[in-house]
Amino acid sequence: MDKITAKNLINKIDDYYGMSCGSLTSDYSSVWLDAFKRQQYNHRAYHPDAVASLERAMANGAYAVVYDQKNNHDNTSNPYFITIYWTEDKSQFKARFHDESPDRYFAIERTSSTSNAMLYTAIVASPRLIQSIGDCEAEFLWGYDGYTAGGISFSENTSYKLFKSTFDVEYPDNYQGPSVAGDKSDIKYLALGDSYSSGEGDTEKNKSINQKYYTSETDKNGDASNGIPREKCHVSTRSYPYLLASSMTLGRGESKQWGTVACSGAKIYDANQDNKLGYEGQYSGEGNPGLGRLHGLSNKSTLQEVALNEMIPGRKKQIEFVEKYKPKVITLTMGGNDVGFGDKINSCVHPVTGTGTCSWVNSDKPILGSAIKSQFNNLVNLYTELKMQVTLT
Repeated sequence: MDKITAKNLINKIDDYYGMSCGSLTSDYSSVWLDAFKRQQYNHRAYHPDAVASLERAMANGAYAVVYDQKNNHDNTSNPYFITIYWTEDKSQFKARFHDESPDRYFAIERTSSTSNAMLYTAIVASPRLIQSIGDCEAEFLWGYDGYTAGGISFSENTSYKLFKSTFDVEYPDNYQGPSVAGDKSDIKYLALGDSYSSGEGDTEKNKSINQKYYTSETDKNGDASNGIPREKCHVSTRSYPYLLASSMTLGRGESKQWGTVACSGAKIYDANQDNKLGYEGQYSGEGNPGLGRLHGLSNKSTLQEVALNEMIPGRKKQIEFVEKYKPKVITLTMGGNDVGFGDKINSCVHPVTGTGTCSWVNSDKPILGSAIKSQFNNLVNLYTELKMQVTLT
């Protein structure tokens, strides 16, 4: 697998005009979808339909992210393309290995030799590849309807590499190598919980990329008019689940055998079985506290299925991730938000609204103790429900 896969998605293009866009540090590994959704210079009328189609594929179909590490064009340009292939019907394609090393190759192909099914394709890269002016930021260039393929393949001796695939994989007999990147069929560890687990408050910026340590999908503002929820689960890549997974050598990136769906502000209700079918996501931190972040969005069901497949926290009950992935190990922090932990801390230490003293550690201590004890049965029930899902086969 190492010979036919790419570890990172780098946007670096020397265009026909002798100007460069991007660099070897412009890594889109965790934000390739953001780049796919972006149109700052190229405006394709069909782009919204392409985004909607890919989201449906992420929910109920399958997709692959592919990287052309180098592709010379008349010795005048060196594009590092990001290409996305997808289908909204997962049953029509399967990933398979063919032949033996050093001639082995990996292919995504039709499940039936008589099928006419096609994969949608789209290119994400800097617009300077084709224009003398424009923004260097990677964005959607072209693709979708009219840009299709009957399948794709990757051999060991080409620059065309696979970054991630969610297609069902047919491994060779007695295969001992690593799983295909993106294959989540063997999740060994799953972190659940609230801000203690997510890493809320890690607002320092990573100097190498000038961004916060929060993962991109957990630190976004919403846009209800375009079906985009407010995502503020604030999962930090320096939170303890990341450190624990590293110590357990469970991998990184798309090949990792673990995940975290902890979300800042989560309550027991956001993790248990209660009202699972009617759940509209965790409260986003804005608006009516009684409404979930997906309330009122027409694409709610698609967003929830994407979240379940991509391990995006805050949209689905946390127990549903346990049901789907059956991890060997779970860590959980829960209950603080159910007793108003944040508000109580603010009342003690906030420089403006704080009272100057902390009644919760003296005069109101019995009230706090009663509030904590009142959550005992709720926590026991949650632990029991989670254990049942892990042990079910």
